[in-house]
Amino acid sequence: YEYLHTDRNVDLIAKLQLAGVTMTEPTHDTGDLPLSGTTWVLTGRLDRWTRLVAEERIKLLGGTVTDSVSKKTTYVLVGADPGSKVQRAQQLGIQVLDEERFEDLVGAAVG
Repeated sequence: YEYLHTDRNVDLIAKLQLAGVTMTEPTHDTGDLPLSGTTWVLTGRLDRWTRLVAEERIKLLGGTVTDSVSKKTTYVLVGADPGSKVQRAQQLGIQVLDEERFEDLVGAAVG
């Protein structure tokens, strides 16, 4: 609240808006997005991505991210030391992707 009501920051926000920066989250029909209808689980330590950035990329492309593997899971993204989620995915016949294959689907990591 304080940040958004400080004169200096109000001026900065106004300048950003004048420069064309979008201040709202875009809305779109997720049915048209490449990962629409997919459900993802992330496990293990990712080297090329932070977990937050990977999750945001999946969501931006229309997918959903959950914490546990189930029959509804489409993909499991696996990093180092993944734990039991990989075994559960294999038991259910769910596709397990490493970071390279993930990048093939969603594009390279940013930042």
